[in-house]
Amino acid sequence: PDQELSAMLQEHAKQRSKRGAATEEKWVFKQLLDLLEKNRSRENTTLKRLQTALRILAKNRSKIAKDKLLEISDAELVLQELKLESKTRLDCDNLAEKILARVYDPSCPS
Repeated sequence: PDQELSAMLQEHAKQRSKRGAATEEKWVFKQLLDLLEKNRSRENTTLKRLQTALRILAKNRSKIAKDKLLEISDAELVLQELKLESKTRLDCDNLAEKILARVYDPSCPS
């Protein structure tokens, strides 16, 4: 799964650079949404996989520092959308649930 995601992100970056867009270290939310749309037919992630990924980023802790999450991603809009922007530490399991609920049903309140 990690290799598949890396391949998708690299392919997307190649396509963007061909159109004159700069390659970036951080992925903005819009780019990830575009990538998601292009891969809608693929099997989606499970809650358990997203929780595990967040826990890995949190060094196997149950909570991840918001600063750490923002350091590796452009998740500010996501946190605002989920009404979590004021939190300093985020529960990995709860965050994963909220993200997937929002992805599956964008009209769902956080």
